[in-house]
Amino acid sequence: MTSVNKPQLIFHLGAHKTATTHFQDTLSLMTDELASYGVTYHSRGVVRSKLRRIISSPFTSFAFKHSPYGIQNRICQHMFIPGDAEQVFVSDENIIGSCVDELSIHPYRGLDRRVGFIRSLLKSYSVKILFSVRNFKRVYPGAYTTALRFEPEVAIKARKSLTDMLNDEMMPRWTDVIARVRAALPGADIYVWSQEKYKSNPADIIRNVLNIPDLVVPSIDDPKETITPNKLAVNLVESRAQKGDINKQTWLTECDAIYHEHCVNDESERYTFLNDAQIQLLKDSYELDLIELRCQCPSMNDFL
Repeated sequence: MTSVNKPQLIFHLGAHKTATTHFQDTLSLMTDELASYGVTYHSRGVVRSKLRRIISSPFTSFAFKHSPYGIQNRICQHMFIPGDAEQVFVSDENIIGSCVDELSIHPYRGLDRRVGFIRSLLKSYSVKILFSVRNFKRVYPGAYTTALRFEPEVAIKARKSLTDMLNDEMMPRWTDVIARVRAALPGADIYVWSQEKYKSNPADIIRNVLNIPDLVVPSIDDPKETITPNKLAVNLVESRAQKGDINKQTWLTECDAIYHEHCVNDESERYTFLNDAQIQLLKDSYELDLIELRCQCPSMNDFL
């Protein structure tokens, strides 16, 4: 138990397209195992249902932000913190935004507003923030294909704006995102790992961030819901969206059917809107990010 008999709070904030679903599905299979170590894990579905009440819109987040501190704290305690927990673990990349919000040179512009509910807990609890990163050459196309399912018109505009900035050799930096997390949540401990290292060794990363060396971590397959559509699938969906051929009631189901029918079988079929020059610049930028993050998070060096 942490100081003054209050649990440690752990928030995994993303980012999208960095194996977050695999991470969450693994933890969901470990609920009983985690409970035996005093860790209460809130599954993705439960978290999203609760968070809609306080960060689903600028109005609700504004109302929460301007509530008295004591009320903020009680709301969060009621939603997430059982009385007998030693650690409370929450993982949801949508806390900091959506895939559309990631489609930017400056990803997750609304991050500060959206993590306000965590900031309200810092005075009363020890808070650990977990964050996973990945080369943007993979993140951007993946975020775009997902965003097309939920916000097609907005996604297309975001992709065009992003492409213009990349053509001007403006580059995203994960270190900038992490710096904004630090500024928004002063005093929180931050742990960062790369998707590339997670893919090869998820169990050790989970054990490390929970500080439970003998934790039994199951090995699971890649989630079916995050199947990678090929070039044809994305082009079909994008073309329909550009023509305005969208029935909002059936769009998501139709997109999923197209994506599942035309999925990637080899690397040559993988969709991207990036050209070779952009891919190289993103690779170089990511390598700089990893070097800087290793300095900022020395305990995670093996996972970056």
